Amino acid sequence: MVETSSIAIGVPQPANAAVSPAVGANETQASRESVAPIAGPPTTPLAMGSTPEGLNSTIQHKQSNADGPRGCIVCGGADALMECAGMCGLRVHKACIGEDLLFQSHYGNICGSCAVLQQNRASNENFHKGGVTGLSVRRAILWLNVQTNEKLNFDRFGHLASLRLHEIGAISGYPIKPFAEKFVEPYLQRWIREKLPAATSRTALNVRDAFTLMMGVYSLKQACVAHEYVDDLVSIIKRRVFSVTDFLGWHPSVEGPTVRCSSLCTTCGIRNSPELDKCSTCHHPLIFPTVFTKFASGILATFYAEQIRVPLGTTLLEVLAHTNTVRASYKGLHPYDTDGVDWITFNDQLRMIFSLLDVLSHFGVLTLNAEHFEPETKIIFNPVYINHAIQACEFEVVGKFLQFLRLFGSAKAAENFSLINVCEQVLLMNQLPDGSWCKKNGQITDQYKATVTCAKALLPPSIKGYGPVSTDFQRLLDKWARQAGAVKRGKGVDEKLLVCGGVVQGTTKARLKRLEAWYKKQGSSGSLDVLVTNRLREVVASTVDFPMTDVETSPEVSFKEEPFPAVDHEDEDTLTSLSLNGDLAIFDGLKFEDGDIIDISQQSASREIDDADDGKSDGESGEPTVQEEVANDDVYDDDDDEMEGEVIAEPSEMVVDPQVLDTGDAAVAEGTLESELAIDA
Repeated sequence: MVETSSIAIGVPQPANAAVSPAVGANETQASRESVAPIAGPPTTPLAMGSTPEGLNSTIQHKQSNADGPRGCIVCGGADALMECAGMCGLRVHKACIGEDLLFQSHYGNICGSCAVLQQNRASNENFHKGGVTGLSVRRAILWLNVQTNEKLNFDRFGHLASLRLHEIGAISGYPIKPFAEKFVEPYLQRWIREKLPAATSRTALNVRDAFTLMMGVYSLKQACVAHEYVDDLVSIIKRRVFSVTDFLGWHPSVEGPTVRCSSLCTTCGIRNSPELDKCSTCHHPLIFPTVFTKFASGILATFYAEQIRVPLGTTLLEVLAHTNTVRASYKGLHPYDTDGVDWITFNDQLRMIFSLLDVLSHFGVLTLNAEHFEPETKIIFNPVYINHAIQACEFEVVGKFLQFLRLFGSAKAAENFSLINVCEQVLLMNQLPDGSWCKKNGQITDQYKATVTCAKALLPPSIKGYGPVSTDFQRLLDKWARQAGAVKRGKGVDEKLLVCGGVVQGTTKARLKRLEAWYKKQGSSGSLDVLVTNRLREVVASTVDFPMTDVETSPEVSFKEEPFPAVDHEDEDTLTSLSLNGDLAIFDGLKFEDGDIIDISQQSASREIDDADDGKSDGESGEPTVQEEVANDDVYDDDDDEMEGEVIAEPSEMVVDPQVLDTGDAAVAEGTLESELAIDA
C-alpha cells in the first residue's frame, strides 16, 4: 500500500495556509486507505455505485429546499462553487480549500473527510484477551452486522445501527471498542446515501419520520460526522407546524403523563385526538399506551432533540419533573406481591425505569447515586423479579438488569455479586449459535434489541464519571431524596454530596451554585471553549517573533549554600516544640558537613535508662531535682508556680491571637474569612 499524507482536510482552510501534499487525481482508491480522519464539517460520501445524474438531481433538490443560496464556506462568495460529491453539503471554491486537497472519484470531486470514510477497516484485535465475554460480544456484533446489511432490515433499524454499535464501544475497552466502532461510519454513509436525502425532500413528513431523522442525525453527531442536515430538519418541523402534543401525546408544562392519549398510528404515523379510538385518516384502530410507555417515550424524544438542538416545544427537564408522579404508579409483580400487576404491565414499568436510568447515566457511562433512585433500586436489586425474567426467557430484560446492577458504584455491585454472576451465566448459556439472543417466536426487531442489550450488559462498564448528565437534574434528585428521607447524613450535619462524588459542606455547595449561576449569566460568548478559541486565533494571527534562548545551569551554584533567608522566630518555635515533645525521628539519618550522622536510636536508649532509673539518683525523695529559675528581666514566668494569688499584668505585645487556618470552607470554624469560591453578587 502506498502511504499518502496523514492529513485529509474536510475543514476548509485559507488559501495561503500551509498544507501538506495530498493524494492526486491519478492515484487509486487503495492509496487512500491510510488517510487519517480530521474532525471537521463535511463527511459521508456516496457509494461507488452511485451515478452522477442521480447525484445532481439530489443536489438540485437540496438547493431548492434551502432557505437561501449558500455561498463559499471560506470566503462567502456564491459564484463558481464546487460542491462535494459525497453529499456532505460542502460548498467551496477550489482555490479557497486548495485543489490538492480534493479527491477525484468516478462520481465527482469529494473532500478529504468523505474520502476518509472509504478507508480499509481490517481489524486484527485479539479477542481472547477479552475472555469468554469478549468472544461472546464479538459474535453478537458480527450477527448485528449481518442483519443490518440486509436491505429490509436496514429500512427498519438502519438509522439506529451505528448508534447502537457506538454505545457498545463507549462502555467497553480493548478489544471490543475498536471492533465495534469500525462499522459505525460505513452504516452512516449508507444511511445518508439511501435514506437522508429522500426523507428531507418529503413534503408530507409525519411525526414518526421526524423521530427517525432525529435519531439518525444524533447518530451522526455521536460519530463526529459533519453534515448540514440539522437546519433542514428544523425547517421541515417548522413548516409542518408540529406541536408538543403531536410529538409526545401530552404537554409536560400543563399536564402529566397520566392523561389519555393514543400512540402514533402504525399506518399513517400521525397523532390523533385523545377522544378518538380510530385513526382519522386511515380508520385504523389506535393503541393507548400505559403511563410508563408515555413517560419513557417523552424522555427519549426530548433527550435526542436537545442533543441536536431541534426544538420540540418542551425540554427534558420539564418531562423529568413528572418523575415522582410516575413513581407513585409503581407496582409489584403478581403473584409475588399482593397488589402486583401482570407481567406485561410490569414489563412496561421496567422499560420506563431502564429508559430513565439510561438517559441520566448517558447510556451506561456515568455512575449513579443509589440514594437518588431508591424506588428504582428496590425493583432492580430484587432477585425475585430477575428470576421471573429468566424463566420467561426475556433476555433483553435480563441484560438490562445486569447492566444496571453495576451502575450504582463498586460497593453496591460487590454486595450483589451473586446476582451479577447469575445474570452473566444465563446470558452466556442462552446465546444462540449465530450470536444473538431472542425468545421463541420473536420478531427480528425484538431479536435485534435483545442482542444489543445483552452485548452491552456482558461488558464490564468503562465508567467515565458521575451522573446525572446535568446539574439541573441533580437538583431535582436531591430535592426528591430529601423529601423521601433517603439521603443519609454523614459525620457533619451539613454535608452535601456533589455530582462528582465528593462530600463538601453546605455553604461550599451554595457557593458552587453561585459560581455556576454566574457562568450561566455570561452566555455562550463567555464559555471556556470560546475564550480559548479566540485566544488561539490571536496567537496564530500574531506576527511577533519570540526568540528562543537556551537556559544553561550555572556551574558556580553550590547546593551547600543556603539559598533561603535565615529561619525566623516561628520556625525556631516549631523546632523547639518538636524537641520538647521528643518527636525527633524526622532527623534520623541526617548528615552534617563534618561527616557525623544523627542516630535517634542512641537517644531513645538513653531515654529508657533514665526512665528505669526512676529518679533515685536525683535525690532522696525519689523526685527529680529541678533547677531554680533565676528571675531577671529576660525570663518570663508562664506557669504561675511562684506567684500564686498575684495578678501579673502582662504586656499586650506578648499576647498573640491564634491564627485560624483558612481551608476554603466557612463551615470549618466560625469567624474564618470568606472562601475563595465566594463571588460578589
